[in-house]
Amino acid sequence: MTRTRTLAATCAALLLPLLASAPSEAKNVTKLEPWKASNRYLAKADIDGRSQPKLEPRAKTNHVRKGQWVKISCQTTGQSAFGSTVWSKVGRYYVPDQLLKTYTDGRLRGAPSCGRSAPSAPAQGRCTAVTLYGVRGSGEPIAGPYGMSTTVGRTVERAVAEIRRKGRSVRALNVPYEAASVETIISDPSRFQRSMEFGKILLNAMISKRVKQCPRTRIGVVGYSQGAGVASETLRGLSVPALRRVRAVTLFADTYSAGRSEYTVTPNPFRPSDTDADRSGSGILGDRRLPRQIPYKWDVCFVEDLVCDGRRSSLGLLAQASVASVHTRYKDFVIAGFTLPQLQGLLMGRTILR
Repeated sequence: MTRTRTLAATCAALLLPLLASAPSEAKNVTKLEPWKASNRYLAKADIDGRSQPKLEPRAKTNHVRKGQWVKISCQTTGQSAFGSTVWSKVGRYYVPDQLLKTYTDGRLRGAPSCGRSAPSAPAQGRCTAVTLYGVRGSGEPIAGPYGMSTTVGRTVERAVAEIRRKGRSVRALNVPYEAASVETIISDPSRFQRSMEFGKILLNAMISKRVKQCPRTRIGVVGYSQGAGVASETLRGLSVPALRRVRAVTLFADTYSAGRSEYTVTPNPFRPSDTDADRSGSGILGDRRLPRQIPYKWDVCFVEDLVCDGRRSSLGLLAQASVASVHTRYKDFVIAGFTLPQLQGLLMGRTILR
């Protein structure tokens, strides 16, 4: 018996250190907890991998798929992406931490650093009386006023001038999502859908963070085409505190337009004197009303623009509608001596402070 006990004790003494050093079993994280090498985190969207912690260039498309559980090897700070400067390394590549469900907006406690951090992009800046967000349309570059391209940029530009004329402070921010081109609707529809999904995540994060940092700021949003759809869907998904601060919205050719309503503006591009044309259709991706809590909103849609005055359709028809001449005329169409962007910017600037 003594010999048996001695042998058992010897085996235990040899095995315990080995057991202690054995790797932990992988664990799917479902609440906030300190980082462990074995922890796995849920991807909230398809995510492209980057060689550096910045949005461009992309090293690998769909490095992580939506719904996939992944391990984070380290974290660092880099370019602001989807409302956060935190980047996580998954395998060989960096991914925006906001697209992983880590249950925190900051770095995970205990997570190792990936090394030297990249320079952070500028934050949204000091608090102002008004914050305006612009979401450009399909294929439009980050150019023009405030990097919002023409239709959106000119609207925001006029709103900013009006707000400053009243002696109030204002900050205009472009939403730097991909705004995938119309051609991708046919050639790579999943890319177009990812573009919209990322846009929604980013705009939601930007507004939510701004309201948290500046609880008294008044929010305005302007979108065109794909950007209008991104803005429209984002507004319906905002938290109650964030939505309370949204005071004015202008959407040109919203892909989710609810059709004729008390807040529609329906010019007739074929008869400029007809500024309130009869409109029977709705958004090409659905008919969804904007939240009633937003006091000042304008759903601007040309009659016969199939993007916002059409019927339920496939992405293929959306591609055709997006390049139709009617759909591209918002930036130059004149009413009472004002282009539509100038007129809508003036209205937003005058109402958002009420």
